[in-house]
Amino acid sequence: MTISSQNRKAGPFIGNDTTTQLPFEFKVFAASDLFVVRLDTVSGQEQSLTINADYTVTLNSDQNSDPGGTINLVTALATGKTITVTSSLEYLQPIDITNQGGFYPRVVTAALDRLTIFSQQLYEILGRTLKFPISDGSVNPTLPNRENRKGRVLAFHETSGDPVQGPSIDSVSTVAAAVAAITTVSDNIADVNATAGSIDNVNITAQNIDDVNTTAQNIGSVNTTAQNIGSVNTTAQNIAKVVTTANNIASVNTAAENIAKVVTTANNIASVNTAAENIAAIIAAPTHAATATAKANIAGAAATFATEQTAIAVESAAEAVAAVTAMEAAVDVLNTSSAAINDCAFNIDEITAVAEALPLIKVAPIKAEEATNAKVLATEQAVVATGQANLATAKAGIAIEKAGVATAKADIATEQANIAADKVVLVVEQVDIATAKAGLATEQAGIATAKAGLATEQAGVATAKAGIATEQANIAAEKVVLVAEQVAVVTAKADIATNQAEIATTQAGAAAASAEGVSAAVAAFYESIALREFGLNLL
Repeated sequence: MTISSQNRKAGPFIGNDTTTQLPFEFKVFAASDLFVVRLDTVSGQEQSLTINADYTVTLNSDQNSDPGGTINLVTALATGKTITVTSSLEYLQPIDITNQGGFYPRVVTAALDRLTIFSQQLYEILGRTLKFPISDGSVNPTLPNRENRKGRVLAFHETSGDPVQGPSIDSVSTVAAAVAAITTVSDNIADVNATAGSIDNVNITAQNIDDVNTTAQNIGSVNTTAQNIGSVNTTAQNIAKVVTTANNIASVNTAAENIAKVVTTANNIASVNTAAENIAAIIAAPTHAATATAKANIAGAAATFATEQTAIAVESAAEAVAAVTAMEAAVDVLNTSSAAINDCAFNIDEITAVAEALPLIKVAPIKAEEATNAKVLATEQAVVATGQANLATAKAGIAIEKAGVATAKADIATEQANIAADKVVLVVEQVDIATAKAGLATEQAGIATAKAGLATEQAGVATAKAGIATEQANIAAEKVVLVAEQVAVVTAKADIATNQAEIATTQAGAAAASAEGVSAAVAAFYESIALREFGLNLL
């Protein structure tokens, strides 16, 4: 009988804790020709079962017309386990055909069946191997030696495609453990490429990683600085003024304390400038007042001259008073206006001149009042002198009395001058306070500049972190490449198995051809016997 089926495997049979009989439908010569394997699906471990210990076999009586039989398990196949059955006929040729001996069809068929079973066993094995595609042409399927293969996966040469030593299993496991990160990199490959294009910045960021971390910890301040970046830029553009303010921080602080008066001064800067332009007249006012007082003591013709000088003194005193008033208002303005501070800075020479003249300015009104009083007194004395010339002695007494009055008034004027001087000192102190406040403002500007610098450093830190992220992305990308290479190795192994299967098929064809040769030899043998018998019959 012929073997009409290519199947040489039964199963896998799945365990259910009750199954004990496993049928198969391929020809064997004896129960010992079977190969039974049990798989633990949990651990992935396979175990070869032993006949009579783990199972027995019931063969169908006629393996030619009804091939196969049943595997009878000693213990029911458990859940979580499977069994696969095939044959493992030894690759031997036990049939010995002798010269002029019996040559029976049953013996020849058995020999041919054995060769066919050999081919089917090889075909089943080759079906589970890696194979090279037939279109690959000439290939070298030789694997690296054992020492080079240990602990590594199979890889294939990038040009020839031949098997080569692959990466270590530990490396593959590391990549497998990072598959989530690799997927993330793949999903964000555009960002990864962009980061690679800025690798210089990434390296700089890595070199300044401490600053990056500091920026991250103070990211709230960084965001605040970013929201006020216009002010930061303005400060940077006016950094020279900021430095100047810092150098005069004491004056700025003084100005800040009297900022209201500084602002008032700025609002009346024109008057301050006018006072500065007429500073000579303001300074001369006390002198004029003294002259008027002296001339007031001269009766008659001196009265007219004293009147003129008094008028001059009054005018100068008025201007001085107006200038002082304007200056005090300007000082008040500085409290609420930074622009006024700048105006004061631009007119600092005039303000200084006014400050230096303040003692004289404060005395001027007193002197003017004294001159006015002197004028009145001189007029009265002139009238008395003209109308009562004969009463010179009496008038002299009156003059002496008035001189006493004048002296008393002079004392009053002196006291008022002292009060005015105290006021000038107070104004000077207020100016100093305004200057100190201005210094404080400069210091605050310096602090703002420092914060801007810190924000810049924090931005650099953020850039450094982005660099680190890029480097990590590059590492992940390299792992992806490694996985791809390992996949290529596995593919190459599959190609090798395919080629090996084709080789086995070729060998099977050769075996079949050999079998045909045997058939031809048998036919020739029978033919020779027939001819011999025919010759004997003729005899």
